[in-house]
Amino acid sequence: MTTLTTPEQARDAGIALREQHADPRLILAVDRVINRWAKSGRKFSANDLRSKVPVAAQDLVAGRIRSAWMRKVIVRVGEVKSDLKSTHAKRIGLWQGIEHAAARSDAA
Repeated sequence: MTTLTTPEQARDAGIALREQHADPRLILAVDRVINRWAKSGRKFSANDLRSKVPVAAQDLVAGRIRSAWMRKVIVRVGEVKSDLKSTHAKRIGLWQGIEHAAARSDAA
């Protein structure tokens, strides 16, 4: 049995496990929503996306955001307080499509 020694390893293992057992159509549905928001130029958090995907896919959102970030589809542009009651106002990432974020920084 592998011991996960860092919080990052535990996070990545949890994401991988969820995605291994997920219906590929749900993963694609989440990716489509992320891509739509990225192309729109609007800033968004994981909470914004959860209401736009099927209930069965909501636990995939954070992992798919991480995947989109790693593929350079989106970039983190800040933080917001989570509005989910279960998170107790924890700060979460605010994201934007990389093309729009780059255009904004070029204009500054």
